[in-house]
Amino acid sequence: MQNLQNILNSLEAGIIIIDQEHRVEWMNKKAGEWLGPFVQIGKRRRCYRTIVYSEGFCASCPTGKTIDYGTPT
Repeated sequence: MQNLQNILNSLEAGIIIIDQEHRVEWMNKKAGEWLGPFVQIGKRRRCYRTIVYSEGFCASCPTGKTIDYGTPT
């Protein structure tokens, strides 16, 4: 498991793993650099799109579709 975390932490891409309640379960170092204090492990994340587009965006959210239907989007 440590080898996998080392690989994911070495990527130049941000990776965040969230649960069905949109709580952040894990993120790699790049995501931490980009998002800093805005995302905390164990806390429900707030999608910036709901700030920009309102809560109505949730109906077409790719993350929500993945959680609801189990299909990666």
